[in-house]
Amino acid sequence: MEKIQLSSIVGLNDKYEPDLVNQKMGVASGHLMKTLNANLHYIMSFSQRDDNLNQWRLYSNDGEGVMLEFNLINPPAHSRKSFISKIQYDLGIFDIFKMHRHSFNEKYKFNFGLKNIDYWKYFFKPEDYKDEQELRFMVKNVDSQFNKKDLVSHRINRYNILVPYIEFDLSQKGSQDSFPFVLKTITLGPRMREKEINKIQLENFWLNKYPGDPRIYKVKQSRILHYR
Repeated sequence: MEKIQLSSIVGLNDKYEPDLVNQKMGVASGHLMKTLNANLHYIMSFSQRDDNLNQWRLYSNDGEGVMLEFNLINPPAHSRKSFISKIQYDLGIFDIFKMHRHSFNEKYKFNFGLKNIDYWKYFFKPEDYKDEQELRFMVKNVDSQFNKKDLVSHRINRYNILVPYIEFDLSQKGSQDSFPFVLKTITLGPRMREKEINKIQLENFWLNKYPGDPRIYKVKQSRILHYR
């Protein structure tokens, strides 16, 4: 318990997502190199939508799962190592960049690109997904404790892809490499079976595991009553 996983970007549910910015920028790379580069990036996605019907349908085993609510308590300094940002749904900035690059090339016969495009391209999505109000936390496996081989594990995800992942200890706070969020509440999905009993059992579990500890997570039930 008290561990949370960040999977490699290779395991994203939309496997074409990393190519979106490349296509907008006119950048092409081989499939192998794209995969190897993505394996250096570990990501966790959040939504600012609270107890949302569509989110339950898409990301919680059809409403039978749980929603974990976190507070951001220790935002990391923006660097090439870790980054937290809201997803940007306006891709027009790439058209502006290409226009200036083309103009610069015509005038000065010099071309240029964006050096860190493989780092921040994972924070852009088409406007069709704007309703999700997504935020992401990304860690890059460079110059950090996760560069140690024994801290990277592998699993087969639901898309039958072998995906590397790293783990954070939720109880470890304050260090540069600690998880920057703290768990606040657990909400049981609208279609969870025996949710009344599970609510009591979860609360009892934390009380027994951490007697006298004020860090007892609040367990709630979804407010959605007519899930279909």
